[in-house]
Amino acid sequence: MIRSHVGFMRQKNVLSISSKRELKKSARRKNIVNVAMNAFLESGYDNVTMSDISSILGGSKSTLWQYFDHKEDIAVAAIELKVQLFRNFLDLDISECSSITSMLNLSSKRFCHFLMRDDTIEIERIIIINNRRIPKLGNIFYSNTFLYFRDQVSLFLANSLYDEDPDDAAMLLLDLCTSGFNRRLILELRHANNILADQIADRAVQIFMKIYHKCLVRHHAD
Repeated sequence: MIRSHVGFMRQKNVLSISSKRELKKSARRKNIVNVAMNAFLESGYDNVTMSDISSILGGSKSTLWQYFDHKEDIAVAAIELKVQLFRNFLDLDISECSSITSMLNLSSKRFCHFLMRDDTIEIERIIIINNRRIPKLGNIFYSNTFLYFRDQVSLFLANSLYDEDPDDAAMLLLDLCTSGFNRRLILELRHANNILADQIADRAVQIFMKIYHKCLVRHHAD
């Protein structure tokens, strides 16, 4: 019985040590990704090397290669981490909305504010510049932000539309929310601010309601 108890305690200690190592390794990997993303956003992806990243971290490239084989792998991990934060920002609790109109307004404004974030704009620039070399970056970003917004809206519209496809309707709202201004931001032809984001969202919802008001269940639209 005593030997069994001792063996159990040893096994528990081994598992505890293993878990701590994994947590430490995960924390180091996340730190690498955050440092790299900040460097990419500040200096541009092409201007940052593995040596630069390891120098900022205060270690050697050999340590960096224990976690990532290539700079492209770090970029993919960085985008994955960033879009998770973006998704949290875009998440909408339907209980916050008293009607389908209020839901459209709130979700559209949140999305437009997301589009005007400095880090959103810089990430989109990185993706556009490197799209041919690393197409995965664009796929990860677009599906987890733009299409995530569309899917949320489609889900809310599912029980509020009749004789219309909620996916098509949600895609229209997505297009109205971007409608060229996002491209102007990326090209630095327009200054981003929250007032502009609200104005674009309001206009998008107004146009959407003109198109779909006859297809919305009345008590949901009010």
